[in-house]
Amino acid sequence: MKPVDKLGAALLAMESALIDLRYGAWIGGTPRPKPDSHVAVGAYSFTNTSYRVLEAIFRGRLHADDVLVDVGSGRGRVLNHWLHTGHRGPIHGLELDTRYAGQCARRLRRFSNVQVRTGDAIANLPPETTLCFLFNPFDRANMLRFREAVLGTISDLYRLRVVYYAPTCLDVWSDDLRWDVAIHRLDLWSVRHQPERYRTYAVITCRNPTAPDRRECAPDGGGITSG
Repeated sequence: MKPVDKLGAALLAMESALIDLRYGAWIGGTPRPKPDSHVAVGAYSFTNTSYRVLEAIFRGRLHADDVLVDVGSGRGRVLNHWLHTGHRGPIHGLELDTRYAGQCARRLRRFSNVQVRTGDAIANLPPETTLCFLFNPFDRANMLRFREAVLGTISDLYRLRVVYYAPTCLDVWSDDLRWDVAIHRLDLWSVRHQPERYRTYAVITCRNPTAPDRRECAPDGGGITSG
C-alpha cells in the first residue's frame, strides 16, 4: 500500500472511531468467527461497513416515516449510521449472535427508537419494515427463505426497499418476476481496491407480488437496471 493510501486508511479509521464513540463505544476491529452452530445454518460473519460507504448508499433514500431494519446487524455500525443521519423513526437490528446483539442493545439503550432482536432474522422481520439493509448476511438457501418471508410478512410491499450490499445471491431476486433490481456502483476511494462486489449494491423493490417466480417466464426478460 502506498504511503498516501496508508494515510487515507488511517484517517478513515479515525473518522469511523469518532462516530462510533458518539454512540457509546468503538466497534471496529476484526469480529470473532461465528459459532459452528451459526455456520451450520448458513449465517456468515459480519464485517463493519465504513461510514463513507453507508453515507453513499443511503444518501437520499431515507424518509422520516421509514421503519429501518438491518438484517445481521453485528455490532451495530449501520444502526449508528442511521442514528447519525438524525432518523427518529423505528430502527431495528436483527442479529443471530447473542454476544453482539446484547452488546449492541446495551450500547444503544438510550435511544428509544432502537430495538435489537436476537435470533433468526427471517423469523423476526417486522411487518412494518419499509427499508431493509443486507450486507451479505447468509447463504443462498437463507436468501430464498428471506425473499419468501418478505412476501409473507411485510405489510406494504410497494413501499419496501431492500438494499443489498456486496451481493453474492442477487439472482435470487433478479430471476424472480415479483421484484425489480437496480444495480449501483460505488465510486469511492475507500473501496477502489476492494473486490467488485464491495463496490456494488442493489436496491430491490416489489414489482408484482403475484407474478410467476421465474424471470424466464417474462416476455420482456425483465426488471434489472443499472445506475
